Amino acid sequence: MTGAALLLVDVAAILTLANLLAGVARRFGQPPVIGEVIAGIMFGPTFLGSWSTVLFPSSTRPVLAGLADIGIVLFMFGLGLEFGREVGKDESRRAAVVAAGSTGLPFAAGVLLALGPADTGHHSDGGKLGFVLFMGTAMSVTAVPVLARMLRDARLTDTTIGRLALSSAVICDVLAWSLLALATAAAGNSAPSRLVALVPFMASLVFVARPALSILHRWAATHPRHGMIAVAVTLGCALVSAAGTQTIGLHLIFGAFLLGIVSPRSATEAVDRDLRDYANRASQLLLPVYFTVAGLQLDLRFDVSAFGLLLLIIVTAAGGKLLGSYAAARVLRIPGASAAALAILLNTRGLTELVVLTTGLQLGILDQRLYSVMVCMALVTTMATGPLLRRVWKAPVASQHSVDPVDGF
Repeated sequence: MTGAALLLVDVAAILTLANLLAGVARRFGQPPVIGEVIAGIMFGPTFLGSWSTVLFPSSTRPVLAGLADIGIVLFMFGLGLEFGREVGKDESRRAAVVAAGSTGLPFAAGVLLALGPADTGHHSDGGKLGFVLFMGTAMSVTAVPVLARMLRDARLTDTTIGRLALSSAVICDVLAWSLLALATAAAGNSAPSRLVALVPFMASLVFVARPALSILHRWAATHPRHGMIAVAVTLGCALVSAAGTQTIGLHLIFGAFLLGIVSPRSATEAVDRDLRDYANRASQLLLPVYFTVAGLQLDLRFDVSAFGLLLLIIVTAAGGKLLGSYAAARVLRIPGASAAALAILLNTRGLTELVVLTTGLQLGILDQRLYSVMVCMALVTTMATGPLLRRVWKAPVASQHSVDPVDGF
Protein backbone atom coordinates (compact mmCIF):
# COMPACT_ATOMS: atom_id res chain seq x y z
CA MET A 1 0.00 0.00 0.00
CA THR A 2 1.39 3.41 -0.98
CA GLY A 3 1.96 6.15 1.56
CA ALA A 4 -0.95 8.22 0.25
CA ALA A 5 -3.32 5.24 0.36
CA LEU A 6 -2.26 4.36 3.90
CA LEU A 7 -2.75 7.97 4.98
CA LEU A 8 -6.32 7.93 3.65
CA VAL A 9 -7.01 4.64 5.44
CA ASP A 10 -5.56 6.07 8.66
CA VAL A 11 -7.75 9.18 8.51
CA ALA A 12 -10.83 7.07 7.71
CA ALA A 13 -10.13 4.79 10.68
CA ILE A 14 -9.57 7.77 12.99
CA LEU A 15 -12.78 9.55 12.04
CA THR A 16 -14.86 6.37 12.19
CA LEU A 17 -13.67 5.15 15.59
CA ALA A 18 -13.68 8.65 17.11
CA ASN A 19 -17.28 9.29 16.13
CA LEU A 20 -18.41 5.82 17.22
CA LEU A 21 -16.87 6.23 20.66
CA ALA A 22 -18.17 9.81 20.92
CA GLY A 23 -21.66 8.36 20.47
CA VAL A 24 -20.98 5.74 23.14
CA ALA A 25 -19.76 8.46 25.51
CA ARG A 26 -22.99 10.42 24.98
CA ARG A 27 -25.02 7.30 25.80
CA PHE A 28 -23.26 7.07 29.15
CA GLY A 29 -23.78 10.75 29.96
CA GLN A 30 -20.20 11.76 29.17
CA PRO A 31 -19.03 14.58 26.87
CA PRO A 32 -18.25 13.33 23.34
CA VAL A 33 -14.63 14.47 23.67
CA ILE A 34 -14.05 11.60 26.12
CA GLY A 35 -14.87 9.08 23.39
CA GLU A 36 -12.69 10.91 20.87
CA VAL A 37 -9.74 10.93 23.27
CA ILE A 38 -10.16 7.24 24.07
CA ALA A 39 -10.19 6.53 20.33
CA GLY A 40 -6.88 8.35 20.01
CA ILE A 41 -5.42 6.36 22.89
CA MET A 42 -6.60 3.09 21.33
CA PHE A 43 -4.54 3.79 18.21
CA GLY A 44 -1.40 4.23 20.32
CA PRO A 45 0.98 1.76 21.98
CA THR A 46 -1.29 1.44 25.04
CA PHE A 47 -3.68 -0.82 23.10
CA LEU A 48 -1.90 -1.77 19.88
CA GLY A 49 1.65 -2.10 21.18
CA SER A 50 4.12 -2.42 18.32
CA TRP A 51 1.23 -2.69 15.83
CA SER A 52 0.73 1.04 16.30
CA THR A 53 3.82 1.69 14.19
CA VAL A 54 2.46 -0.61 11.47
CA LEU A 55 -0.86 1.21 11.18
CA PHE A 56 0.80 4.61 11.61
CA PRO A 57 4.32 4.35 10.13
CA SER A 58 6.82 7.16 10.25
CA SER A 59 5.98 8.12 6.65
CA THR A 60 2.40 9.14 7.53
CA ARG A 61 2.91 10.65 10.97
CA PRO A 62 4.25 14.05 9.81
CA VAL A 63 1.20 14.51 7.57
CA LEU A 64 -1.14 13.51 10.40
CA ALA A 65 0.70 15.94 12.67
CA GLY A 66 0.15 18.71 10.12
CA LEU A 67 -3.58 17.97 9.94
CA ALA A 68 -3.68 17.89 13.74
CA ASP A 69 -1.97 21.29 13.92
CA ILE A 70 -4.53 22.80 11.54
CA GLY A 71 -7.34 21.34 13.63
CA ILE A 72 -6.03 22.70 16.92
CA VAL A 73 -5.26 26.11 15.36
CA LEU A 74 -8.84 26.45 14.13
CA PHE A 75 -10.17 25.25 17.48
CA MET A 76 -8.10 27.81 19.38
CA PHE A 77 -9.14 30.54 16.95
CA GLY A 78 -12.80 29.67 17.50
CA LEU A 79 -12.23 29.62 21.25
CA GLY A 80 -10.70 33.10 21.05
CA LEU A 81 -13.72 34.32 19.09
CA GLU A 82 -16.05 33.11 21.82
CA PHE A 83 -14.13 34.54 24.77
CA GLY A 84 -15.51 38.05 24.45
CA ARG A 85 -19.09 36.81 24.37
CA GLU A 86 -19.58 34.87 27.54
CA VAL A 87 -18.85 37.34 30.34
CA GLY A 88 -21.65 39.83 30.82
CA LYS A 89 -21.17 43.00 32.84
CA ASP A 90 -23.56 41.87 35.55
CA GLU A 91 -21.62 38.64 36.04
CA SER A 92 -18.09 40.01 35.73
CA ARG A 93 -17.48 40.85 39.41
CA ARG A 94 -18.73 37.55 40.78
CA ALA A 95 -17.09 35.62 37.97
CA ALA A 96 -13.75 37.30 38.71
CA VAL A 97 -13.97 36.31 42.39
CA VAL A 98 -14.83 32.70 41.57
CA ALA A 99 -12.13 32.53 38.89
CA ALA A 100 -9.53 33.86 41.33
CA GLY A 101 -10.25 31.04 43.76
CA SER A 102 -10.65 28.44 41.01
CA THR A 103 -7.27 29.36 39.51
CA GLY A 104 -5.22 30.53 42.48
CA LEU A 105 -5.48 27.52 44.80
CA PRO A 106 -4.91 24.78 42.18
CA PHE A 107 -2.05 26.81 40.66
CA ALA A 108 -0.36 27.04 44.06
CA ALA A 109 -0.96 23.32 44.64
CA GLY A 110 0.55 22.53 41.25
CA VAL A 111 3.62 24.63 42.01
CA LEU A 112 4.13 22.80 45.32
CA LEU A 113 3.69 19.49 43.52
CA ALA A 114 6.31 20.49 40.94
CA LEU A 115 8.74 21.51 43.67
CA GLY A 116 8.15 18.28 45.59
CA PRO A 117 6.82 14.85 44.59
CA ALA A 118 6.53 15.52 40.85
CA ASP A 119 10.07 16.91 40.58
CA THR A 120 11.77 13.68 39.64
CA GLY A 121 13.39 14.79 36.41
CA HIS A 122 10.17 14.81 34.39
CA HIS A 123 10.94 18.21 32.87
CA SER A 124 12.97 16.61 30.12
CA ASP A 125 14.54 19.70 28.57
CA GLY A 126 12.18 22.53 29.47
CA GLY A 127 14.01 23.85 32.52
CA LYS A 128 12.90 23.98 36.15
CA LEU A 129 11.08 27.34 36.03
CA GLY A 130 9.10 26.35 32.95
CA PHE A 131 8.19 23.03 34.60
CA VAL A 132 7.00 24.69 37.82
CA LEU A 133 4.87 27.26 35.98
CA PHE A 134 3.52 24.58 33.68
CA MET A 135 2.42 22.28 36.51
CA GLY A 136 0.64 25.15 38.22
CA THR A 137 -1.12 26.01 34.98
CA ALA A 138 -2.08 22.41 34.23
CA MET A 139 -3.77 22.10 37.62
CA SER A 140 -5.85 25.25 37.15
CA VAL A 141 -7.41 24.65 33.71
CA THR A 142 -11.16 24.53 33.04
CA ALA A 143 -12.48 23.37 29.66
CA VAL A 144 -14.92 26.02 28.44
CA PRO A 145 -16.24 24.07 25.40
CA VAL A 146 -16.89 20.89 27.42
CA LEU A 147 -18.41 22.89 30.28
CA ALA A 148 -20.75 24.69 27.88
CA ARG A 149 -21.91 21.34 26.50
CA MET A 150 -22.50 19.94 30.00
CA LEU A 151 -24.52 22.99 31.00
CA ARG A 152 -26.67 22.60 27.91
CA ASP A 153 -27.21 18.87 28.53
CA ALA A 154 -28.17 19.56 32.16
CA ARG A 155 -30.45 22.44 31.08
CA LEU A 156 -28.50 24.87 33.25
CA THR A 157 -27.41 27.27 30.51
CA ASP A 158 -30.10 29.86 31.27
CA THR A 159 -29.82 29.64 35.06
CA THR A 160 -27.75 31.99 37.16
CA ILE A 161 -25.51 29.18 38.38
CA GLY A 162 -24.91 28.12 34.77
CA ARG A 163 -24.10 31.63 33.59
CA LEU A 164 -21.77 32.17 36.55
CA ALA A 165 -19.99 28.86 35.90
CA LEU A 166 -19.43 29.69 32.23
CA SER A 167 -18.32 33.27 32.91
CA SER A 168 -15.90 32.09 35.61
CA ALA A 169 -14.53 29.38 33.33
CA VAL A 170 -13.84 31.93 30.59
CA ILE A 171 -11.79 34.07 33.00
CA CYS A 172 -10.03 30.94 34.33
CA ASP A 173 -8.97 30.02 30.83
CA VAL A 174 -7.76 33.53 29.99
CA LEU A 175 -5.55 33.28 33.09
CA ALA A 176 -4.49 29.73 32.20
CA TRP A 177 -3.47 30.58 28.63
CA SER A 178 -1.56 33.61 29.89
CA LEU A 179 0.26 31.47 32.45
CA LEU A 180 0.94 28.81 29.82
CA ALA A 181 2.50 31.46 27.58
CA LEU A 182 4.82 32.40 30.44
CA ALA A 183 5.63 28.75 31.09
CA THR A 184 6.50 28.06 27.46
CA ALA A 185 8.53 31.26 27.25
CA ALA A 186 10.42 30.27 30.40
CA ALA A 187 11.14 26.77 29.09
CA GLY A 188 14.64 27.07 27.64
CA ASN A 189 17.42 29.59 27.53
CA SER A 190 15.75 32.27 25.39
CA ALA A 191 12.82 33.21 27.64
CA PRO A 192 13.51 36.99 27.66
CA SER A 193 13.77 37.18 23.87
CA ARG A 194 10.50 35.26 23.48
CA LEU A 195 8.62 37.62 25.76
CA VAL A 196 10.15 40.66 24.06
CA ALA A 197 9.19 39.32 20.62
CA LEU A 198 5.63 38.75 21.81
CA VAL A 199 5.08 42.49 22.37
CA PRO A 200 5.45 43.65 18.73
CA PHE A 201 3.60 40.54 17.60
CA MET A 202 0.56 41.41 19.73
CA ALA A 203 0.81 45.04 18.63
CA SER A 204 0.67 43.93 14.99
CA LEU A 205 -2.50 41.96 15.71
CA VAL A 206 -4.21 44.88 17.46
CA PHE A 207 -3.10 47.74 15.20
CA VAL A 208 -2.75 46.00 11.83
CA ALA A 209 -4.69 42.73 11.66
CA ARG A 210 -7.78 43.89 13.55
CA PRO A 211 -8.37 47.10 11.51
CA ALA A 212 -7.69 45.28 8.24
CA LEU A 213 -10.11 42.48 9.10
CA SER A 214 -12.69 45.02 10.24
CA ILE A 215 -12.52 46.75 6.83
CA LEU A 216 -12.80 43.39 5.09
CA HIS A 217 -15.82 42.33 7.17
CA ARG A 218 -17.60 45.64 6.56
CA TRP A 219 -16.99 45.22 2.83
CA ALA A 220 -18.43 41.70 3.04
CA ALA A 221 -21.50 43.11 4.81
CA THR A 222 -22.26 45.25 1.76
CA HIS A 223 -21.46 42.41 -0.66
CA PRO A 224 -23.24 39.37 0.85
CA ARG A 225 -22.45 37.16 -2.13
CA HIS A 226 -18.74 37.51 -1.35
CA GLY A 227 -18.97 36.82 2.37
CA MET A 228 -16.91 33.64 2.01
CA ILE A 229 -13.93 35.75 0.93
CA ALA A 230 -13.90 37.41 4.36
CA VAL A 231 -14.26 34.03 6.08
CA ALA A 232 -11.44 32.44 4.06
CA VAL A 233 -9.07 35.38 4.56
CA THR A 234 -9.75 35.50 8.31
CA LEU A 235 -9.16 31.76 8.72
CA GLY A 236 -5.98 32.14 6.67
CA CYS A 237 -4.87 34.92 9.02
CA ALA A 238 -5.42 32.54 11.95
CA LEU A 239 -3.01 30.06 10.38
CA VAL A 240 -0.45 32.81 9.71
CA SER A 241 -0.80 34.14 13.25
CA ALA A 242 -0.23 30.63 14.60
CA ALA A 243 2.89 30.36 12.45
CA GLY A 244 4.03 33.69 13.90
CA THR A 245 4.00 32.57 17.52
CA GLN A 246 5.62 29.29 16.50
CA THR A 247 8.40 31.26 14.82
CA ILE A 248 9.17 33.40 17.88
CA GLY A 249 9.49 30.29 20.05
CA LEU A 250 6.01 30.01 21.55
CA HIS A 251 3.48 27.34 20.63
CA LEU A 252 1.26 27.86 17.59
CA ILE A 253 -1.93 27.74 19.69
CA PHE A 254 -1.23 31.20 21.09
CA GLY A 255 -1.19 32.97 17.73
CA ALA A 256 -4.54 31.49 16.74
CA PHE A 257 -6.06 32.22 20.13
CA LEU A 258 -4.86 35.84 20.18
CA LEU A 259 -6.16 36.52 16.68
CA GLY A 260 -9.52 35.11 17.72
CA ILE A 261 -9.65 37.50 20.66
CA VAL A 262 -8.80 40.62 18.62
CA SER A 263 -10.92 39.73 15.57
CA PRO A 264 -13.76 42.22 14.92
CA ARG A 265 -17.18 41.04 16.03
CA SER A 266 -19.62 43.84 15.24
CA ALA A 267 -19.01 44.50 11.54
CA THR A 268 -21.64 42.04 10.34
CA GLU A 269 -23.56 39.30 12.10
CA ALA A 270 -23.67 37.11 8.99
CA VAL A 271 -19.89 37.05 8.49
CA ASP A 272 -19.36 36.57 12.21
CA ARG A 273 -21.75 33.61 12.27
CA ASP A 274 -20.22 32.00 9.17
CA LEU A 275 -16.71 32.49 10.54
CA ARG A 276 -17.50 30.72 13.80
CA ASP A 277 -19.43 28.01 11.97
CA TYR A 278 -16.65 27.15 9.52
CA ALA A 279 -13.95 27.28 12.21
CA ASN A 280 -15.95 24.98 14.47
CA ARG A 281 -16.81 22.50 11.72
CA ALA A 282 -13.26 22.27 10.44
CA SER A 283 -11.82 21.87 13.93
CA GLN A 284 -14.39 19.21 14.86
CA LEU A 285 -13.43 17.25 11.75
CA LEU A 286 -9.69 17.43 12.46
CA LEU A 287 -9.60 17.24 16.27
CA PRO A 288 -9.87 13.41 16.26
CA VAL A 289 -6.64 13.43 14.25
CA TYR A 290 -5.12 15.66 16.94
CA PHE A 291 -6.16 13.19 19.66
CA THR A 292 -4.68 10.32 17.68
CA VAL A 293 -1.35 12.11 17.21
CA ALA A 294 -1.35 12.71 20.98
CA GLY A 295 -2.37 9.10 21.63
CA LEU A 296 0.54 7.81 19.56
CA GLN A 297 2.84 9.46 22.11
CA LEU A 298 0.85 8.16 25.07
CA ASP A 299 1.62 4.90 26.85
CA LEU A 300 -0.63 4.10 29.80
CA ARG A 301 1.18 0.87 30.62
CA PHE A 302 2.57 2.35 33.83
CA ASP A 303 4.93 0.69 36.21
CA VAL A 304 3.48 0.29 39.70
CA SER A 305 5.30 3.36 41.07
CA ALA A 306 3.42 5.64 38.67
CA PHE A 307 0.04 4.84 40.24
CA GLY A 308 1.02 6.61 43.46
CA LEU A 309 1.97 9.71 41.47
CA LEU A 310 -1.28 9.44 39.47
CA LEU A 311 -3.36 9.33 42.65
CA LEU A 312 -1.46 12.28 44.11
CA ILE A 313 -1.95 14.36 40.95
CA ILE A 314 -5.68 13.56 40.77
CA VAL A 315 -6.19 14.51 44.42
CA THR A 316 -4.13 17.69 44.01
CA ALA A 317 -5.85 18.78 40.81
CA ALA A 318 -9.40 17.98 41.88
CA GLY A 319 -8.91 19.11 45.47
CA GLY A 320 -7.41 22.44 44.49
CA LYS A 321 -10.14 23.16 41.94
CA LEU A 322 -13.03 22.07 44.13
CA LEU A 323 -11.86 23.77 47.32
CA GLY A 324 -10.77 26.98 45.59
CA SER A 325 -14.00 27.32 43.63
CA TYR A 326 -16.22 26.38 46.57
CA ALA A 327 -14.48 28.79 48.95
CA ALA A 328 -14.77 31.66 46.45
CA ALA A 329 -18.46 30.90 45.92
CA ARG A 330 -19.12 30.90 49.65
CA VAL A 331 -17.35 34.26 49.98
CA LEU A 332 -20.03 35.54 47.59
CA ARG A 333 -22.67 34.03 49.92
CA ILE A 334 -23.77 31.48 47.39
CA PRO A 335 -25.67 28.66 49.16
CA GLY A 336 -23.79 25.44 49.83
CA ALA A 337 -25.46 23.21 47.22
CA SER A 338 -25.07 25.83 44.49
CA ALA A 339 -21.45 26.47 45.51
CA ALA A 340 -20.71 22.74 45.37
CA ALA A 341 -22.33 22.46 41.93
CA LEU A 342 -20.30 25.43 40.71
CA ALA A 343 -17.06 23.88 42.00
CA ILE A 344 -17.82 20.56 40.30
CA LEU A 345 -18.55 22.28 37.00
CA LEU A 346 -15.29 24.22 37.11
CA ASN A 347 -13.39 20.96 37.71
CA THR A 348 -14.15 20.00 34.09
CA ARG A 349 -10.85 19.83 32.19
CA GLY A 350 -11.55 17.98 28.96
CA LEU A 351 -10.10 19.17 25.67
CA THR A 352 -8.45 22.31 27.05
CA GLU A 353 -6.36 20.30 29.51
CA LEU A 354 -5.31 17.89 26.77
CA VAL A 355 -4.18 20.78 24.58
CA VAL A 356 -2.14 22.18 27.47
CA LEU A 357 -0.55 18.80 28.24
CA THR A 358 0.27 18.04 24.61
CA THR A 359 1.86 21.47 24.32
CA GLY A 360 4.01 20.67 27.33
CA LEU A 361 5.09 17.37 25.79
CA GLN A 362 5.91 18.94 22.42
CA LEU A 363 8.02 21.65 24.07
CA GLY A 364 9.91 19.18 26.24
CA ILE A 365 8.46 20.48 29.52
CA LEU A 366 6.97 17.05 30.26
CA ASP A 367 8.39 13.64 29.49
CA GLN A 368 6.15 10.85 28.20
CA ARG A 369 5.67 9.22 31.61
CA LEU A 370 4.38 12.32 33.37
CA TYR A 371 2.40 13.28 30.27
CA SER A 372 0.60 9.93 30.40
CA VAL A 373 -0.17 10.36 34.10
CA MET A 374 -1.50 13.88 33.56
CA VAL A 375 -3.73 12.76 30.67
CA CYS A 376 -5.25 10.13 32.97
CA MET A 377 -5.95 12.89 35.50
CA ALA A 378 -7.70 14.96 32.83
CA LEU A 379 -9.89 12.03 31.79
CA VAL A 380 -10.80 11.07 35.36
CA THR A 381 -11.71 14.59 36.48
CA THR A 382 -13.76 15.25 33.33
CA MET A 383 -15.62 11.93 33.53
CA ALA A 384 -16.42 12.56 37.20
CA THR A 385 -18.13 15.91 36.54
CA GLY A 386 -21.46 14.57 35.27
CA PRO A 387 -22.05 11.94 37.99
CA LEU A 388 -20.94 14.30 40.78
CA LEU A 389 -23.15 17.09 39.47
CA ARG A 390 -26.18 14.79 39.37
CA ARG A 391 -25.60 13.81 43.00
CA VAL A 392 -25.20 17.38 44.25
CA TRP A 393 -27.64 19.32 42.07
CA LYS A 394 -31.09 18.03 43.03
CA ALA A 395 -33.21 21.14 42.41
CA PRO A 396 -35.87 20.86 39.68
CA VAL A 397 -35.02 22.70 36.48
CA ALA A 398 -38.30 24.63 36.48
CA SER A 399 -37.69 26.11 39.89
CA GLN A 400 -34.18 27.02 38.88
CA HIS A 401 -35.54 29.31 36.20
CA SER A 402 -37.98 31.00 38.55
CA VAL A 403 -36.15 31.27 41.86
CA ASP A 404 -32.46 30.72 41.44
CA PRO A 405 -30.66 30.39 44.81
CA VAL A 406 -27.72 32.42 43.53
CA ASP A 407 -29.79 35.43 42.51
CA GLY A 408 -29.30 38.53 44.59
CA PHE A 409 -25.65 38.00 45.38
